[in-house]
Amino acid sequence: MNPALSMNDSPWLWTIVLGLAFILLLGVGCAGTRQSTRLTLDDQEHVRSEIESQLRQSDLLADRTSTSPRMIISVRRFVNLSSDLLSDAEEWRLLERVWPEGVRREKNIVLTMSGKEARALAARDDAEVGTNAARVPTHTMDAVLRSTRRTSGTDRTEWYTFEYTVSELSSGVRQWIGSIDFKRTASGKVWN
Repeated sequence: MNPALSMNDSPWLWTIVLGLAFILLLGVGCAGTRQSTRLTLDDQEHVRSEIESQLRQSDLLADRTSTSPRMIISVRRFVNLSSDLLSDAEEWRLLERVWPEGVRREKNIVLTMSGKEARALAARDDAEVGTNAARVPTHTMDAVLRSTRRTSGTDRTEWYTFEYTVSELSSGVRQWIGSIDFKRTASGKVWN
């Protein structure tokens, strides 16, 4: 009796063995951690933290105190020129959270948004968002996200640049510019 099986002994057994071997090889080929160059919540928190730090050290806020004349900053729309799709909530988070409540209170700063944006936000989220005509903005804040993609072999790298600006409305002068650059790299086959 020969312990080795031949194709003639059991074709169904060989079909099952070959099928299991194929599944095993497929599983090993796709087993790596899924990597992406998409922005993560950790990336967004890193951006928020770095921009907040730059703001705290800026000349714009250096001489301000809680008794300084009120600075009313109209937060304008986030401009996304990257290949990533960000939700409205992510964009507003990246705008608003660089101004923590403590900094706003210490420096006598109020954030506001245009009536149009406030109404659009209220309509989307079923929230009550009021606009106050007495809050006439003295400054504006803009944010732009840019990205550049580089692909080589099995690697893809996305280079992100976040740029925030605060401008005085009466003069049109940019009083502060803060930016942060970082990259995310992913490896693997296109079909993974």
